[in-house]
Amino acid sequence: MSSKITDFFEKSTIDSLARESGFVKRERTISGFDFLQTLLFSKFDNSKLSLESLAESFMKLHHKEITKQGIDQRFTEETVVFFKKLIEKFLGDFYINAPGIEFLKSFPEVRIKDSTCFQLPEEMADKYPGSGGASSKAAVRIQFEYDIKTGKVIDLSLHPFNTQDSVNAESSLDDIAPNVLLLRDLGYISTFVLKGIKEREAFYICRLKQGASAFFLVDGAYQKMDFAKIWAYMKNNKLSKIEKEAYITTELEKVRMIIELMPEEVVEERIRKAEKEAKKKGRKLSKEYKSRARLNIFITNISAEVLELEQIHSVYTLRWQIELVFKVWKSIGKIHKVKKMKQERFESYLYAKLLWLMLNWMIIWNIHSYLYNTHKKLLSFYKAFDSLKEYKDDFKFALRCGNKGLTEFLYDQIFCSCKFHVMEKKKKGSSLYNLTKIM
Repeated sequence: MSSKITDFFEKSTIDSLARESGFVKRERTISGFDFLQTLLFSKFDNSKLSLESLAESFMKLHHKEITKQGIDQRFTEETVVFFKKLIEKFLGDFYINAPGIEFLKSFPEVRIKDSTCFQLPEEMADKYPGSGGASSKAAVRIQFEYDIKTGKVIDLSLHPFNTQDSVNAESSLDDIAPNVLLLRDLGYISTFVLKGIKEREAFYICRLKQGASAFFLVDGAYQKMDFAKIWAYMKNNKLSKIEKEAYITTELEKVRMIIELMPEEVVEERIRKAEKEAKKKGRKLSKEYKSRARLNIFITNISAEVLELEQIHSVYTLRWQIELVFKVWKSIGKIHKVKKMKQERFESYLYAKLLWLMLNWMIIWNIHSYLYNTHKKLLSFYKAFDSLKEYKDDFKFALRCGNKGLTEFLYDQIFCSCKFHVMEKKKKGSSLYNLTKIM
């Protein structure tokens, strides 16, 4: 692991990418390698990172003088391309060396995808338009997808806020390999996407959208499902969950539909929020809506021989792991902290921060795999990320010392993680501990 990291940060490699991207056109005070190190190990909160402090950090790191104006002039479109190429190279070169967690063995990959968004200064609205209204005129959306079995990153990309998840789902269909399992939120799901996944011989588990119709096929004719009757049937017969063969539209082949009764307190909260929203728009909730709110409805194209009825919901809850990733990015990485600055500076900062997070991701996933495969324990990613942030200066020094120094640093991280970053086992709920036991 230390060998691969030191190879990636080889000065000649970084400087070559800097010339290729146009960041360096001739010998200058700032090389690509120098600029990368300056941004990579800068303050985490970019809203407090001034050009003056960057110039100071640059001087301390590289013993070269530069003004804050000189730093500012280096934030160009070519600089953004340079940092984007660095991330692409890192994600292309790196993989998790240790074997992944052995669960859901029927699927070579179990991919989780979601997006996280945050507001930007309105001056960036031309490239990153927001939602409008009372919200900021500018906002960015980051798409992230990874394989929860191995930690392999499939997608990490920046988009305007108004490029919705459904558009991304359609444009990335050709990246789906046969037999993989996709766990997606409602925003990524459409009839077109579900068909595309099936055509690529892959699998999905997702929830049915609130307004989507579903049908039974009876004697060659489609009959619309009445969820009010289904809810009453389950309630009267004290059934917590049932399974049906269903059709989402009259054009889609049949799917497995798993219907669960929601806890009453969750139902009340759902309906309360929906009624409040409907009142604002001068509408009332329909009987159909209230019936649907009482149910959790999943659809999948996985056969019961591969995943049983009882397992579907548990597997879908793996999707929530990506929310923990975004929590790390924002609470530890501070990626959403942005002050007024020119767009190229913001994008360079963000790509540098994402590179830092992916570097940590690779280290932590290797430790995670080692810990599980040798001790059958799971790592708390939040604790591990927080620790690496605290030892950022030690990491920087180790990297400058080369392979030997970095190896010692990583051994210390492994020791600390095994001692202090182990995930606590929960007695109740769908913890990752229990989910790893599935198949």
